[in-house]
Amino acid sequence: MGSERFGTAPSTHFSTIFPMPPAKADLDAPAAAPSPAPTTLEEFKAALDAVREQLAAAPERASTYRDLYVYCTDLLSLVDARLRKLGSDAEIDPEQLESVCILLGPYRNLTTLTCSVLSLHPQCLVLNHAGQRALPNRRLNFLTDYSRDKFLEFVRYAGYASRGGAGGEYGGDIRLSHAFGFGAMQQAEAKLQGRERGPTRCLVWKESHLVSNVLQRKQVDVTRLLQVNDKLRFMLPVRDPIDCALSNLERGHVKFFRRSPRLTPSSPVDEVLDAVLDEIVWFIDLRESSGCPERFFLYFEHEIGKDVLERMLRFLGLSQDEQYLNVAVHAFRAEGDRPKEPRIIELYADRVTEKFGRHPEIRDALLRFAHR
Repeated sequence: MGSERFGTAPSTHFSTIFPMPPAKADLDAPAAAPSPAPTTLEEFKAALDAVREQLAAAPERASTYRDLYVYCTDLLSLVDARLRKLGSDAEIDPEQLESVCILLGPYRNLTTLTCSVLSLHPQCLVLNHAGQRALPNRRLNFLTDYSRDKFLEFVRYAGYASRGGAGGEYGGDIRLSHAFGFGAMQQAEAKLQGRERGPTRCLVWKESHLVSNVLQRKQVDVTRLLQVNDKLRFMLPVRDPIDCALSNLERGHVKFFRRSPRLTPSSPVDEVLDAVLDEIVWFIDLRESSGCPERFFLYFEHEIGKDVLERMLRFLGLSQDEQYLNVAVHAFRAEGDRPKEPRIIELYADRVTEKFGRHPEIRDALLRFAHR
């Protein structure tokens, strides 16, 4: 639902949309008197309560859901009109953005740290997770069947969703993530608090593994995506792959790897490590085949520091804000590496040498993790 559709106040027919129409079997029943369209928060709550009551008694059939679709579309238009009246400054205009950056690769891979630090920048907004809601939604998922309208609606949705929500997979505001439970991030946020934010120049979406799976499973033509949308960027942070594999095992996130047979929390670390490295290979191959390698950004955990942060800002089209950089760099710190079995380190070095022979720079950067 692009902005052109809801740019004006709702037309007069919206004043008679309440309540929902009776089911077809009840068409002979006397119709309830229409209620005025809601204009206050309390009236919106009452309208939603009335719909819940009617749905609870409605038969399970297509006509019920068809009526619900029409009702919700009308209601959404009214919500949209109120938003524009009360908080139009909160909406992101896609034209104001320099970039929309999507994180790729496995979870437990510095994505939360990266996005939390970026969210402290006055021109950057981050949507944490929310893929379970956005990706199945045909109005929002611009990746698998691109259209400009879908992209515009996703930007609008992400702009609102990133200002609320919840932690975990439901997603929303990155400040609800575990990264903001650490002292360094809290201190950085406190030091930058009170600074004027915006206008937003970059929207970052942190839903790396779900999006990677969609791109791979649906065989999305990323080259075309980049051709039709010059704002899109892709980013892959690279944590020590052994630590990443162990963390995915511990957290149960191995279920997101697209392997056969499926990985489980009881899978050998060797297999999970292979899966982590394969995600990096996929990202590198995607960058090479895209025709736009400059729109892919990769950095390694051992590079973390001010230089990487400055490069990220240039990549995303964000200002080189010195106050931000001097504060954020102190929060831009990875967890310490964990003890590892010599066997796993040796296996890791062999796998890296085998998988990245065509990419000596990447191979050598990855091998640094085996020697620290």
